[in-house]
Amino acid sequence: MAGILFVEGAPIISTFDSDVEGWTNGGTEGAVISQVGSGGNPDGYLQIFSVQASTHLVAPTVFLGDLSAYDGGTFSWDGVAINEGSGGTPPGSYAYGEVTVTGTAGSATHPGIPSANRPTVAGGWTGFSHDFTATAFGKTEGEWDAILADVTSITLGGNAWKGTETLGYDNIALGDAGPDLTPPTIVPPTDPADDSTGVAVGTNFVATFSENIALTATGTITVTDGSETRVVNLDGSADDGDASVLNNVLTVTLDTDLTNLNSSYDVLISNDAIVDTAAAQNPFAGTVAGDWNFTTAAAPDLTSPTIVPPTDPADDSTGVAVGTNFVATFSENIALTATGTITVTDGSETRVVNLDGSADDGDASVLNNVLTVTLDTDLTNLNSSYDVLISNDAIVDTAAAQNPFAGTVVGDWNFTTAGQAATIISTFDSNLESWTAVLETATLSQVGSGGHPDGYLELEDVGATTTLIAPTVFLGDLSAYDGGTFSWDGKAFDEGTGGTPPGSYAYGVVTVTGTAGSATHPGIPSASRPTVAGGWTGFSHDFTAADFGKTEGEWDAILANVTSITLGGNAWKGFETLGYDNIALATISGPGGNDFSDWIAGYSVGGQTGIGDDPDLDGVDSGVENFFGTAPDEFSAGLLAGTASGGSFTFTHPLNATPADDLTATYRWSTDLQDFYDDGDSNGAGTTTVDFAQGTPSGGMVTVTATITGTEIPAKLFVDVEVMQP
Repeated sequence: MAGILFVEGAPIISTFDSDVEGWTNGGTEGAVISQVGSGGNPDGYLQIFSVQASTHLVAPTVFLGDLSAYDGGTFSWDGVAINEGSGGTPPGSYAYGEVTVTGTAGSATHPGIPSANRPTVAGGWTGFSHDFTATAFGKTEGEWDAILADVTSITLGGNAWKGTETLGYDNIALGDAGPDLTPPTIVPPTDPADDSTGVAVGTNFVATFSENIALTATGTITVTDGSETRVVNLDGSADDGDASVLNNVLTVTLDTDLTNLNSSYDVLISNDAIVDTAAAQNPFAGTVAGDWNFTTAAAPDLTSPTIVPPTDPADDSTGVAVGTNFVATFSENIALTATGTITVTDGSETRVVNLDGSADDGDASVLNNVLTVTLDTDLTNLNSSYDVLISNDAIVDTAAAQNPFAGTVVGDWNFTTAGQAATIISTFDSNLESWTAVLETATLSQVGSGGHPDGYLELEDVGATTTLIAPTVFLGDLSAYDGGTFSWDGKAFDEGTGGTPPGSYAYGVVTVTGTAGSATHPGIPSASRPTVAGGWTGFSHDFTAADFGKTEGEWDAILANVTSITLGGNAWKGFETLGYDNIALATISGPGGNDFSDWIAGYSVGGQTGIGDDPDLDGVDSGVENFFGTAPDEFSAGLLAGTASGGSFTFTHPLNATPADDLTATYRWSTDLQDFYDDGDSNGAGTTTVDFAQGTPSGGMVTVTATITGTEIPAKLFVDVEVMQP
């Protein structure tokens, strides 16, 4: 075992029996060091008279040099207070018993003796001791070893009491730890760690020991799973690898990789392979099966990830909201590359997410095996067929091979956006249309005439909490109405006792409740509430997150599944009577894709997709239904006659706030249902002219005034709407 050397350090001690033995005062103040021939512990001792704040002893050269052999030993002395000065804990920079060891590699300090344990006059001679270790001196083992290799100074703090005390020192000593008889042990974790799995077959084997070690020339280190065995011989004979030691770290390197995948191996170190570097050359006990075990990795993953249906939106799905996110679940965990792209396109509109971080139209993220793509803004084309196209360099799995996803092409992940939703409206012309109410003191009824026009809903003796409850036709997924309007026509038939009501339900407060929560519009200011004098008045709330006091995310979640809509009914103090008509929820078109063909595609009309078709057989052609904003597959009342007075009369009809971009509509008039004339035109004889003027739309309805001029006022006049497509 050439190269193993241990030197025990003989104790270094100063007894001060005849002189101060080279110890000096390192302080800047006036303390005096002297040797006293008797009264020590035993015999002579070193005395410091007039000890002050910075007083400290400086060791002679016998205590310096290479002190590595004393690592783990003790630094000790006997101490006494001959005079305690003015008493109390000193403010000085050198606490009693503070020891600083300085070497060419740095310095380390022991903080000294707590004040409660300092020497006293009454206590007589007392023994003090510090462990001469890295831990006690606040260093790592490496830092401590480097300092001890070449010590240039040791100081011992001497200030114990407040004031100028006199202290005695005897038997200052540096002793070694004695012979090392403790065998080295492995300090976990090893590398690979015990019981670890998925270990590469080409790994090295590394173990850290509790102390410095050396290899013998007789032992072996074996790596085996029972069917395959690799042996490293420490005697230098032919074997399967190499072993080396650096201080306390053993590294074993095999000549070639292990061959068995997903197999349990042990690292077996014979009990004659390793010893420590102490004089006793204490042997490591070795390892046996189970002490250091690991399992090699399975065969490498060379399979590319695939999408596991369904995606969201699902392939070939229809009626997809333009503001949707795109989510795909993969067959294994994935990661995004920094080169690919993800594109959403219908041919006329293209949105691209660049994975290289450059400017684009959205964001892509991955959580384990789930890809989510979020666009910055909604798609614009309604009722349009889109594809989600993932380039073949956009996604890889998380295996070492980073197997790429093949990507998607046109047809792989396709969906069709929703068309424009039809206006939902209750006109109350024949019944309450399933509206109910929290009545309190009120009664709820349908009145057949006097509405706006025709029938209306009446609340009589409205109380503080009276509120209307919408029927199921107004509920469900209302995402398509985001950004639209909630409107109604209102009238006060009786204002009660007048004044602003104290009730909790102000007039026009609308609360939308869904499975994800609720949102409330604060309602109509009292100055704008309906009055008897004002007659029927149109009221409208924007059906938006901002107007209902929510974030876009909260609002979207509520609209996804609406379970209740209520409309507050209290407008005046006292018990008033209120009328409601044309309560409507209307959508707005998206910023593009608003052709008639886009609109009609959102309804179940079979092949009857022309502007002149009438699939619901209500006498209102589909082109006119678009102008009205009514559904072409549900009955619509069409034009509703109003009042006549002198040379004018009125009529009302529903009005689409965003009719198809490619349609034009005009009012026409006739006296015989044979010859029709456009708005502003005269009849063939030039004796009659009719001009039409729309009023302000309210609640999805509009009132039109027809004014007749000329020399002949006809006894009968017929009106229709002509819709044309250029």
